[in-house]
Amino acid sequence: MKKGFTLIEVLITLSILAIISAIAIPNYNYIKEKVHNHTLITKSMMLTESILTNYKLNRDMTKTQLQNTVNEVSKDIIIENVDYNSINKIADVDYKVDGENYNLNFELRKNTIVIEDEDGKEVFKS
Repeated sequence: MKKGFTLIEVLITLSILAIISAIAIPNYNYIKEKVHNHTLITKSMMLTESILTNYKLNRDMTKTQLQNTVNEVSKDIIIENVDYNSINKIADVDYKVDGENYNLNFELRKNTIVIEDEDGKEVFKS
């Protein structure tokens, strides 16, 4: 009696593994993307809270002031640029999270928030 697997057994095993991976890999990528988006939104909300805190304390918004306020909450957010229009009370902040560039547009009067990725694709809107 020979030891080992027949060609049919090997092919069936490979087929089963292919079916399992065809189901598992897309689900894994979907879950990974959802976790990334959730993390981004959470950190962006921290940034929004920092903008509000900074605005209440200073009535002004510079990159250094905002970065200092953000650092108290999270070291993962790096402020690249801050444009603050004191007349319209709109903060436009370019920032990095996990090495990816994002833009947060926050209108203080209406409490509306729009987050876009570096390609201008809307990631979150409230």
